[in-house]
Amino acid sequence: MRQRSFDMNTYPSPRENLGTNNIQKRIVTAFAHSRRRRFAVDQLIVFLLTLCSLIVLVSLFSIVGHLIIHGASSLTREFLTHLPKPVGEPGGGMANAIAGSLILLGIAFVVGVPVGVGAGIFLSEYATDRYASVVRFVTDVMNGIPSIVYGIFVYTVFVLPFKGFSAFSGGIALGMMMIPMITRTTEEFVRMVPVHLREAGLALGAPRWRVIGDIVISSSIAGIVTGIMVALARVAGETAPLLFTAFGNRFWHSSLMQPIAALPLQIFSYAISPFDDWHRQAWAGALVLIGIVFMMNLSANYFVFRRNRFLLGKNSGKTAGNDHSERKSTRNSIASPSIPEKLEKFSLNKRINVHPQSLDNLPVQISVKNLNFYYGRQQVLKDVSMNIPGRRVTALIGPSGCGKSTLLRTFNRMNDLIPSSRMEGEVLIDGKNIYDKTTDVVALRQKVGMVFQKFTPFPKSIYDNVSYGLKIIGIKDKSLLNEMVEKSLRRAALWDEVKDYLGKSALALSGGQQQRLCIARALAVGPEILLMDEPCSALDPAATAKIEELIFELKDDYTIVIVTHNMQQAARVSDYTAFLFLGELVEFGSTEKMFTVPQDKRTEAYLTGKFG
Repeated sequence: MRQRSFDMNTYPSPRENLGTNNIQKRIVTAFAHSRRRRFAVDQLIVFLLTLCSLIVLVSLFSIVGHLIIHGASSLTREFLTHLPKPVGEPGGGMANAIAGSLILLGIAFVVGVPVGVGAGIFLSEYATDRYASVVRFVTDVMNGIPSIVYGIFVYTVFVLPFKGFSAFSGGIALGMMMIPMITRTTEEFVRMVPVHLREAGLALGAPRWRVIGDIVISSSIAGIVTGIMVALARVAGETAPLLFTAFGNRFWHSSLMQPIAALPLQIFSYAISPFDDWHRQAWAGALVLIGIVFMMNLSANYFVFRRNRFLLGKNSGKTAGNDHSERKSTRNSIASPSIPEKLEKFSLNKRINVHPQSLDNLPVQISVKNLNFYYGRQQVLKDVSMNIPGRRVTALIGPSGCGKSTLLRTFNRMNDLIPSSRMEGEVLIDGKNIYDKTTDVVALRQKVGMVFQKFTPFPKSIYDNVSYGLKIIGIKDKSLLNEMVEKSLRRAALWDEVKDYLGKSALALSGGQQQRLCIARALAVGPEILLMDEPCSALDPAATAKIEELIFELKDDYTIVIVTHNMQQAARVSDYTAFLFLGELVEFGSTEKMFTVPQDKRTEAYLTGKFG
């Protein structure tokens, strides 16, 4: 019998098997130990965070409970409506101190809020980095200055020159204390507003100050209000600065230039007295002060709640988009074509037998000549020259980073908003160089509308979104606004879906509806050119089909330039296509010719998916 040959090198030795098993066991053991440790650390962190929150709650309820126990018995009608009694005489109240505190907070509000909010907006929107750093440093230092220093400063600057204590000087001291807090909170909340919202407002031809007032502040108002309330709550209980400014008054004051009573001063005076009745009234005064702070915070939270409820479209049982979907669901399931059928209508081979003319035979609306564009030292567009015909759809295609969006944004000078950017060459619209020093950029952006990749509905109602650009150009007649809003929404194929919800928040619409709303908003100001920067990149096939159908309908009245990464979309909607690669314009011509017989090998490689 023939024996089978056996090669010892073919199989691992028992010792090697033993080593491999030991390594596997050590890995399994280490993994189990690591998992137990991660679980233990996670539980510890949760416990510590829960403990911290409990400490906060216990501290708050202990303070409030202590005040209620000691001060509730003295919180009577007489206490709230009467003046203090003479020294040593029981009874009386703190009516003048309650009114005085409210007056002082009102003066502080008038002094601190405009300055603080204005400084915060300036730091976020206008200040250069070096100047902003200096102001932030000064603001942080002011935040750490003891309150008594503010009192001494106001005493020196206001009290001594005017030869007397006054409510006015007390309010100024409290207002100065509020400024750094409001400045920092305003800056942080304004900086959180997305850049594309600012750009959307500017793209409508709104001046920068108007965009800040109507859009930026509107978007961050909830945070700004919260910061203001926190600042007011902090200064409401300050005693030290008032000792040097308001001083106090046991009677009603008749002028803001006279000394004025305040709850912190009255509480301090009563707390250090030897009379038990005054001690009880001091506790009651502290309880009233806590109540004032509580009511301010409650008002702010209610404002934020109502605003958030409006923005989320919860003022009624249904959002505009949801109700529209429910009303049309049955009809769509019976009569509407499927998504593939909608897209097929705009396929390259069935675009209603469109045969674009040669570029040489068409009137040129946008002419680019030897355009070079830089972000700092990086050149992103290299000697681009092209002529874009009017009342046609031109698609800009190419891999990411090739300069498509940069080129698109040169047509309405949106790149001007980027400090490090610069350009060389010319961009002419209707024969005029838009980069000439005499160009009115606001008027240019009203002529050249833009729809961005991200949906950019303003935090306003549907009606106010569409009418925003109209109000910017000075249209105030209500009937004319109503007519133009309806016309714009109809052009954007959105009127039937939102006509019953024009007062609802635009943020309650679906993604596709929001994008069509942005198109309607751009169309409302009557542009001649419409720029679209990947308008369908975040949409589902159904919404994409509606946007493409809308583009196809709008090209009879508008020159449309669209950036897209979707080759099929470029083939469906565009008459002409420009292919960019590494900042260079590789090929530009009719879409049908480029997609069937490309002239450059790089174009063919990109269209066939070999790169990109």
